[in-house]
Amino acid sequence: MATTRRKTKRANRDLVRLFHPTWTRVDPATCRVVERGEVATWWIDYRENGRRIRQNLRTENRTDAERLAGEVRERLRRAAVGLAPTKVDGVRALPFWRHVRGFLGTLRARGAVGQYRDDVRLCLYKALRATHPRPWRPGATPDLDVGPVAAYLVEIQRRGLGARSVNRRVGALRAFGRWLVENRRTPFNPYAGLRPVNVETDRRRVRRSLSADEVARLLEAARTRPLAEARATAAAEAARRAAGAPPRRTAAEVTEAAAARLRAAGEGRALVYALAVGTGLRRGELARLRWQDLELGDREAGEVRIPAASAKSRRDQRVPLRGDLVDALAAERARRAAEPASAPAVAPYLPSVETFGRDLIAAGIVPPRRDAHGDLERDRWGRLVADATDDEGRTVDFHALRTTFVSLLAASGVHPRVAQALARHSTVELTMRAYTDLSALNLRGAVEGLPAAGCLPSACLYRAEPGPSEASQGPIPGGAERADRSKPRRKESRATGTSGAVCGVARPEGLEPPTPRSEVWCSIQLS
Repeated sequence: MATTRRKTKRANRDLVRLFHPTWTRVDPATCRVVERGEVATWWIDYRENGRRIRQNLRTENRTDAERLAGEVRERLRRAAVGLAPTKVDGVRALPFWRHVRGFLGTLRARGAVGQYRDDVRLCLYKALRATHPRPWRPGATPDLDVGPVAAYLVEIQRRGLGARSVNRRVGALRAFGRWLVENRRTPFNPYAGLRPVNVETDRRRVRRSLSADEVARLLEAARTRPLAEARATAAAEAARRAAGAPPRRTAAEVTEAAAARLRAAGEGRALVYALAVGTGLRRGELARLRWQDLELGDREAGEVRIPAASAKSRRDQRVPLRGDLVDALAAERARRAAEPASAPAVAPYLPSVETFGRDLIAAGIVPPRRDAHGDLERDRWGRLVADATDDEGRTVDFHALRTTFVSLLAASGVHPRVAQALARHSTVELTMRAYTDLSALNLRGAVEGLPAAGCLPSACLYRAEPGPSEASQGPIPGGAERADRSKPRRKESRATGTSGAVCGVARPEGLEPPTPRSEVWCSIQLS
């Protein structure tokens, strides 16, 4: 029996061989071996399903290598006697891209939008390719470690990647680690130790809000610029043809039909800007806004409904509409009465980034961009390019209209909790910190509203009662003698009640007596 047990144990041990591969260096001139050595890491050699497998354990510790070899040996033993592989064994046999695909499939089943899934997949691929030489080989899941990933995040931040982009990768990796644990594909979350970066220390884009006058100029520029530019282009082409130049494909005059179409486009774009400033809707929410999401029956009760599928928070939300916006949207709906209720309301008029920049230039809000030589920059069609960043580094883009909405609410004295509800933010701190532009608030008026200087108590600086200072009296002989000398003074002060005359000012009765031998400067000026 003992002999049989020893043979079985030896056979199980021979299923997986643990070894150090050797290497040799041959002199190409003499074809002789000039140097031999061993690889520092441990390898295993075993046969599975008729194939010989040699795998690098990527560890120099013999104890860890024997533990990994034991796990492989246990898997082969279970397969030899016909037992089903364990969950961990099945997971380790999968290539890593199968885990990533499973995680993305879970996000799709939970209702995540395609842009978010693409962003998560990109973050995972970049992080894992940078930290693992062969992340897609079978058995890579147990080797995940937070150390190389943390070093990768520090490196990409050092190269200039913004804090928000780094935090997106951190969030994607932590969510992927939680998914691995929930599906029992790894015993622990390897990315639980990752922490997001403080965004406040590296804000790449600080948006500037527009004043009420700038909003009015933007609406007027959006309304009149399409037709004005078309007429200017037609006049220039007519002048070229009158000078004898060959005609181009540009029309030499603007017909009534083209003018009506350009006026409608300008009015629609101005409506988009007014709706963005008046409701704070994001660009994506405006693009997905349908006529059936607008309540335009009553001017006093008009509102816009953001469905859960369209809202960023994935919850049904409602935002009230001003009366003038209700009238403008009702007029636009009457003009497009033939469209069904499921048709997009303002999506046909949403401007591109370049169009919004040219509207800002026409309104005089931002200047055109200039190159290093001071010349105006133009795109390939000869149109001006806006310089949307001011001297303080603040940006004016389409999302700045949402900042304008919140900042104008704060400037009009709206309570922060009401502004948070209208902006549909998760916290008041986000509304006040990221979407409230201090330049739109009347800080000078707030300071002027404080009490006048004459209402404040005047400063009075006074010194202790006259007498020789401690430095002039010389060293005190001892603590006991000092206590004896101070006792009569305290008794006298209690008896006479004059100890409150600190700094030559009588102290009101009932207050605590001052510290003996104190020599301090004091002030009761408010700070």
